[in-house]
Amino acid sequence: MTQPPVSLREAKMSQVYGRKCQIAGCSLHRKSGKKYCNKHEHGFHLKGDPMQVSIKISSLQRSTQEIQELLEANKSNPSLHDLRLALGERWVILGKAVDRYLKQQADGLAGVKGQRKGYQVLQSLLKNVPMDEVLLLWVSFQRFEDSTPGIFVNQRSYKHQLVKHVRRISHFVDPALINKRTGKKIVKYVVEMGVPEVNTVYDLLNQVFGVSGYQFSKAIAKRIDSKEELDKRVRSALVGIT
Repeated sequence: MTQPPVSLREAKMSQVYGRKCQIAGCSLHRKSGKKYCNKHEHGFHLKGDPMQVSIKISSLQRSTQEIQELLEANKSNPSLHDLRLALGERWVILGKAVDRYLKQQADGLAGVKGQRKGYQVLQSLLKNVPMDEVLLLWVSFQRFEDSTPGIFVNQRSYKHQLVKHVRRISHFVDPALINKRTGKKIVKYVVEMGVPEVNTVYDLLNQVFGVSGYQFSKAIAKRIDSKEELDKRVRSALVGIT
């Protein structure tokens, strides 16, 4: 039986990676033109890296609570008010950029499919979610990374997991998953994301919120250190009470 012709991409991949999946211990064959077998390729699009654990809502609860307590403690702080105003201006600029891009796409300008989907996710986010809720998620994720060293395999998996949660709160529905006859959603239990979509959503949100999360995380770390120091003083004082 004649073998189907091998694409130039697959020929190059075979030279570099051989025939096996690139995950240590996996004996399955690579998916054509990819580094991984079907199983680990699925993990790449689901989690950002086949070895990354999924970050669930429950995993973020502690860091989210810390951020909420910090915001509550500073609700009368003029600096927090100024920060929200500055971020709000960037939020408006983001909205204009998203609308402009999607209008150009509707008018027939060619673009990358995954990038377009990223803009659609952002459009849904801007429509359905207050900026403060997005800020809380962004900051909580950066706090979670700080407080749980090594939880993310690499920067790509960090961005992928964050964008997965952005998708969740945006209530975005992929147009490809809507029944064209009935208009109802097609049930899909596992949402996979491509690199262009992840990078688009992350990079544009990063232009709004930047390193604000790491600054909040530093403030929380100082609060924790101050509390621990106070607890030590209390314990030392109690020893001297007879």
